[in-house]
Amino acid sequence: MVSFKISLSIITWDMMLKNDQAFRFKKGQVAFETILIVGFIFLLLIPLLFILFSRAVSIQDELATIETSRSLFTLSSAVDSVGVLGPNNSITVEVSFPSNIKNVSIGRDSNREISAVLSTSLGDIHIVKMTQFNISAEGLPEQFKSGRYTFKIIYSEMEKQIKISLN
Repeated sequence: MVSFKISLSIITWDMMLKNDQAFRFKKGQVAFETILIVGFIFLLLIPLLFILFSRAVSIQDELATIETSRSLFTLSSAVDSVGVLGPNNSITVEVSFPSNIKNVSIGRDSNREISAVLSTSLGDIHIVKMTQFNISAEGLPEQFKSGRYTFKIIYSEMEKQIKISLN
């Protein structure tokens, strides 16, 4: 009777070991499948993130172009307004330039031209606005940085042209 108990306990111990190994194998398989699924998800997300990032950069470039164009339009329309009002009139205008502005030119290339060069991800963009009157810049910096600027636009009767200066 003693031998029967010993052999029965050996059989149950052996079955427990086999069940434990099968359980460990199933845990390993579940972990491997989880890693595989997460890997496929990341594989699908990488192109999506690349597309979203490139679109975000192009949207930033568009917004900077719109801001610069609006600022140059504000300056040119203020110059035209002062010119229409006639000599001895002035207007103060506040405009802002984005962080990727490279250069702003007021009356340098042409007496009636206000232009800006904007650096974007696709290269430099030149934005030009024309005025109806001759303009000259007075006391403006060579290089504009990003930020807000207040311009004083004065129609000088003696010189018959409109002067733009920082206020």
